[in-house]
Amino acid sequence: MRAKTAVVAMLLVATPALAFLGFNNFLQVSPFLDGNNWFLTQPLVYHVPRTEAVITVPVGFQTDFASVPRPFWSLLPPWGSYGPAAVVHDFLYWDQQCTREEADAVILLAMTESDVGRFDRWVIYRAVHWGGALAWKGNTKARSSGRERVMPALPTDPNTTWSAYQRSIYDSGHRPEPRPTEAPKPDYCRQAAQAWSTYLASR
Repeated sequence: MRAKTAVVAMLLVATPALAFLGFNNFLQVSPFLDGNNWFLTQPLVYHVPRTEAVITVPVGFQTDFASVPRPFWSLLPPWGSYGPAAVVHDFLYWDQQCTREEADAVILLAMTESDVGRFDRWVIYRAVHWGGALAWKGNTKARSSGRERVMPALPTDPNTTWSAYQRSIYDSGHRPEPRPTEAPKPDYCRQAAQAWSTYLASR
């Protein structure tokens, strides 16, 4: 409980710009026809600050950026300076090799390094802390039912919607990797949570 309180308190403290410098490249995406869903056309590489751990969001991952309800878009739109951080967090919620708490630590690190404002960091953190369980369970259900979010091949028809293309992936017989897996989880899960705790302790 004290750790969670410390995280929330830190979100209200000014953070110097470029504190971590963890993104190694630009986020490159292309939209589906529906306008709400996008897919990566190049990997997004995030170096967990002060560690050797690297998180790579693969080409073909489908995302809607920050999952902010439409009535709140005037206050906090799906895309902003937190966009790359939201995509990494979205991927970790889909991949589910890290825990929810570890994934949430990653978005805090990535938003801090991206110099996201204190208010936006607080709102986004509270949103994933309070409402992230629904997204996590939704991804669990989608994966178990065979619906993929990492496309095995990029679409070639610009008139394709995400729902139609996801259905075509399913109809082709492709299935996502099962979770949980017997393989050890990536070390970046632990290192990201530890890096955030270390940052908190240093302030």
